[in-house]
Amino acid sequence: MKKRWMVFLLPILAFCSGARRVPFEQYSVAMTLAVEPDSSVFIGTDEKFNGVLWLNQVFETEGTAAASVKLIENFGRFYLCADQFKNVWILQPHKDGVSAKAKAVDVTPEDETDVYTDIGLSRYGSRENAMVRFRFNNRQLFIDRKGGVHETYQ
Repeated sequence: MKKRWMVFLLPILAFCSGARRVPFEQYSVAMTLAVEPDSSVFIGTDEKFNGVLWLNQVFETEGTAAASVKLIENFGRFYLCADQFKNVWILQPHKDGVSAKAKAVDVTPEDETDVYTDIGLSRYGSRENAMVRFRFNNRQLFIDRKGGVHETYQ
């Protein structure tokens, strides 16, 4: 008799335990980070330190320094920009934990003299197709994981 109850209760217990699972998705918070005099920014808070980005090469390529930068992480890649920049930078950390590949993305290639003002970064879209929404100069564009630029969310 007990075996029959167990056969009956096991599927119910399995169904109920699945309902208690909480799905987890990486959400990113856009951060405004102060730039130190040595061109570094600290990622994290006083309670949780995550790392340092050295932005010397970015500032050299941009031809300008910034007092603060905007940064967001989307699935392991960091997207970085600041007022008066000409590019959005995608930083892909290497597995060694001490270096990253940097890729400059010009979202306004038709006008090379464009600089960004009033910028904002946010994550946009579904879990399967999350993009970074880049707002600048009263416009918005979407940047996919590979650095492709889209005028509308796809």
